[in-house]
Amino acid sequence: NLDISATNIQLKDASGNNKLQTNGGGIAVTGNATVSGNLSVGGVLTYEDVVNVDSVGIVTARSGVFIPDNNRLHIGNTAGTGDLQIYHNGTDSRIHSLTNTLSVRANQFDIRSYNVANYFINCTSSGAVELYRSNAKRLETKTTGISVTGTADISTGLAVGTSGVQNSNVASFK
Repeated sequence: NLDISATNIQLKDASGNNKLQTNGGGIAVTGNATVSGNLSVGGVLTYEDVVNVDSVGIVTARSGVFIPDNNRLHIGNTAGTGDLQIYHNGTDSRIHSLTNTLSVRANQFDIRSYNVANYFINCTSSGAVELYRSNAKRLETKTTGISVTGTADISTGLAVGTSGVQNSNVASFK
């Protein structure tokens, strides 16, 4: 049944239920809609329980993006063979750069344990790099060289200054 009025059009099924209706905001469809060709949307498309989405442009995921274990986020190249891949294999989280260098740029960068309290590596905005063991700073780069806190266990010798190659069991100071 088709009802046409001055303000809207309604298409009803045999039981009199609205299936398609125009309104001031556009078209409302009740039930399933099958599109056999391409569907172009010029505004915002809101959808739920969709298996595959092919989007050109920006995708906004209001509640985040969930990728199950062993499925990868592929970035670059072509679908399924991304140059950069991020995934979780059920045990470990992985970042793979399949081409050349993985470059991370930031004014300050650190790697910490999950509970955020324990540093492993801290790279400061001034250019220093700090290495930690059990959240205690053990090695730090400085403008004049390095600073080691604790004992440095050197198994193949130590050369200090410009004195050249040293015996592997001797430390020399100049």
